[in-house]
Amino acid sequence: MENTIQCLLTRKFWDRDINYLKKNVASDVEFVFPDEYSTEGLIRKLFDNKIKIMLGDVPDEKVLNAAKYLELIQIPWNGVEGLDFHLLEKFDFTVCNSHSNSISVAELAIGLMFSCIKQIPSHDKALRKGNWRRPGAADCEFPDLLYGKTVAIVGFGSVGQTIFKMLSGFNLTFIAVALHNKKFNGVPVFGPDKIHEVCSKADIIFISAPLTKKTYGLVNQNVFKSMKPRAYLINVGRAEIIEEESLYRALKNKVIAGAAIDTWYVQPSRGVSISPVSRFVFNKLDNLVMSPHRGGMIRDELLHLNDVVENLNRFANGDNLINVINIKEGY
Repeated sequence: MENTIQCLLTRKFWDRDINYLKKNVASDVEFVFPDEYSTEGLIRKLFDNKIKIMLGDVPDEKVLNAAKYLELIQIPWNGVEGLDFHLLEKFDFTVCNSHSNSISVAELAIGLMFSCIKQIPSHDKALRKGNWRRPGAADCEFPDLLYGKTVAIVGFGSVGQTIFKMLSGFNLTFIAVALHNKKFNGVPVFGPDKIHEVCSKADIIFISAPLTKKTYGLVNQNVFKSMKPRAYLINVGRAEIIEEESLYRALKNKVIAGAAIDTWYVQPSRGVSISPVSRFVFNKLDNLVMSPHRGGMIRDELLHLNDVVENLNRFANGDNLINVINIKEGY
């Protein structure tokens, strides 16, 4: 069909993902599947078709040079720190990502917070052995109260703002850090240069920022020193926003009360389940809750594809796209 918009998949999707896309994307968008997901396989499809959209990973320069009709690369997830932004600056197509898993990531962040401050994992582990950890016992620990605390949210985009909305009924004081100063529903938002000041005031600190040149290693040894001794740190952003060794030392030496981490410094390759999480022995720390990057994974839900569907339909209708990545800023 002459008016068909061809969309080339640049990585293999699950069958349920493909079925969801075909069911919800406009009928004039045709999905094109390469024989193999490689540079050569993608280029063969580009020669045979007028591909206007790519969906999946951003391919290498050879593929992009061959994509003469390309107008949009749609990435079906949030994190874009692995993109070659210097390469993308050479082209004039649009690159978008997906923020539609923000609800599930925010829910996990809050669940991790409660796990920390109420010490749910450690009490569960002890009670399975018959240990009630009663007051007076050497290993007795009292949970902390959330009510009345100050919460800092580092990264006040779609996930950070969702965390705020979900927690807004808990009688909390909120402050935030973002790349650009702004206000959101009365929450004061400071730039990254104020990270020490913000963290020094907070009882609970959520990390939900994108990983960029400005946020890499943002939370370091000096920032940990500025935190309250009873502070808790929850990371559902990217691991490298927090300096790896500084995090380990802060927990091991009880500089802060505890942390919960969903994104790690080492992750297994796709399809592999066994891998260390770091060069440090985080697994031996008793004030840490560990989560295997589960923020966007929900049973029987495909939230990560909702923004993909939205943008493909917008493209087909000639409407403005959402979640357009600023190539120069890197997010």
